[in-house]
Amino acid sequence: VFLNQSEGQTELPLKEEKVLLGYYAFTKAQSEAIVLCTRNKPMANGNILKTAILRPTV
Repeated sequence: VFLNQSEGQTELPLKEEKVLLGYYAFTKAQSEAIVLCTRNKPMANGNILKTAILRPTV
């Protein structure tokens, strides 16, 4: 599931990310198949966005 088709990634505010991650309830098998990488990115306005990269199983 690519949230951004071109890059396979999206940047969301923390609140929206929690909603997103709560919406996708991964089973153990899905968790092993999907790589979820997050990193904190301090922004100019002081907000912290987390970059979530979702890669589907091949």
